[in-house]
Amino acid sequence: MVSSRLRMSVEKRGDKWVAVVELGRGPDGRRQRRSITCDTQRAALKAEAIARGKAAQGKLSKDSAQTVAHFLDDWLAIREHEVAPATYAADYSRCQRFKRAYGSTRLCDLTGHQVRRFEGTLYKRGLSDSTVRKYRMCIQGALTDALQGGIIDVNPAQRLGPLPENNPEVRWLTAAEQVALLGYARSGFKGRRSRLYELVVMAIGTGMRQGELLALRWGDIDWKRSVVHMRRSLQWTVDAKTQKITGHRFKTHGKSGSRTVPLPESLAALLAQHRQERAAQLRLAGIDSDLIFCGDDGQPMGKNGLRSGFRYLVAKAGLPPEIHFHCLRHTFATEMLEAGVHPKVVAAWIGDSERTLMKTYAHATPSMQEQAVVVADRHLRGLLGTPESGTAL
Repeated sequence: MVSSRLRMSVEKRGDKWVAVVELGRGPDGRRQRRSITCDTQRAALKAEAIARGKAAQGKLSKDSAQTVAHFLDDWLAIREHEVAPATYAADYSRCQRFKRAYGSTRLCDLTGHQVRRFEGTLYKRGLSDSTVRKYRMCIQGALTDALQGGIIDVNPAQRLGPLPENNPEVRWLTAAEQVALLGYARSGFKGRRSRLYELVVMAIGTGMRQGELLALRWGDIDWKRSVVHMRRSLQWTVDAKTQKITGHRFKTHGKSGSRTVPLPESLAALLAQHRQERAAQLRLAGIDSDLIFCGDDGQPMGKNGLRSGFRYLVAKAGLPPEIHFHCLRHTFATEMLEAGVHPKVVAAWIGDSERTLMKTYAHATPSMQEQAVVVADRHLRGLLGTPESGTAL
């Protein structure tokens, strides 16, 4: 119960107004106090009025002493069952860093300024804008759940200004870089093909994500229609505390997540040959696997082995070290847009929204505009009867 000596006050602290609620002493004899920080005096007075109403119902003291660390631990325990293992592991790491900064702070006392100060320390460590935004989304999401759960009255991260978006440009491979990469993958290993050759070709030829490619089975290919039915993706399970990969699982997509990916004729022929050769290799080891891209044990390729193998391939092909596997997806999308394929078609092909596509691949816009000018000029020449040589009327 709330003490009958409950007192409230509104006072200014720096450039903020704070509604302070004295709750008397708790069972341990220590004073209990709750502070609600607001931007204006009017907002603080309103918060005080709300607090009085809650106090009358005996609800104000609920969870008032809960710390940030205690709440985040509870939040992570629930989130573990709601998101993919890799997402949970990433959020776990972010929360641990935030706990080291403000874990002992009472959740109801946490301010937006403290969140911004924390983000400042991330920038000082050299983290990118994209990474800092992921921290913001994680903390903001946790505090939103606390607000909806009635643990806090105000989400201190709700009204924070937007973070900068000065991220590096999307890296894609030029035609010469693609030739060099595929050339070494095809015959650079003492005249033999790399085990990643077909995987790299399919990534460049379809724009599929790495997890989608590694989850593909032969039954997903419709050879008559030359399409691939993308129904699932491979996810690596990660130990949240050590951040080490512990295994894998397949996530099956529903109707909203599944899509049909066109299969170029040349790629279909390559995959048919790969199917025969890979099946023969696995039979020698007494292994049967329906996965299109698998290790020698018939299981999905390991993430660390795939990463190191691709880095080795990039280095041997003489390409810049910043090229990673996801660049192959960027390469496909960039080339399709520059070739004049409608953005809506490309977005459906790679499984992105049209808005995200145009934001990510804005570098392809100038080329698209140049093609549009050529088309417009050709149309206008036909109307005016201007010769193709460009001679004026």
